[in-house]
Amino acid sequence: MLFYGSSNDEQKKLNTRYGTKKDLKELVDAAHAKGMKVILDWVANHTSWDNAWVTEHPDWYTQDANGNVVQPQEQPWADVADLNFDNETMQQAMIDAMKYWVTEIGIDGYRCDYAEGVPDAFWKKAIAELRTLDNNLLMLAEGGKTSLMNNAFNLLY
Repeated sequence: MLFYGSSNDEQKKLNTRYGTKKDLKELVDAAHAKGMKVILDWVANHTSWDNAWVTEHPDWYTQDANGNVVQPQEQPWADVADLNFDNETMQQAMIDAMKYWVTEIGIDGYRCDYAEGVPDAFWKKAIAELRTLDNNLLMLAEGGKTSLMNNAFNLLY
């Protein structure tokens, strides 16, 4: 896992096994010098169970009738916790973290994991905000819903 953490500040840290922010910035700069783009993998639908958000912000997750955070109901993924996109604060925290990697490291976009598992309205809002930073960001959606293209993704698969 490249990123880790819970609060907005912690979501802007790298897993030290992969180096420092300086290392990542140097990688991005070297790729740019060769005419290449660097995109990061972004998982918006869910987090791991050990993500601090689970305990710090349980309201940012889908919960059962007893208030327990649950896995994504549409998938057999018991190893992850389902994020609640009805929570605007969670949405903005995620968008802010995505913006950080564009502004601070200079990445060129995102490959968005299981993009069709996230509401279209979130992608429309998130990508619009990201494009205010860089209108040429490459946004790649994993998914087959054609509406993803209507929400400003450049590519989908």
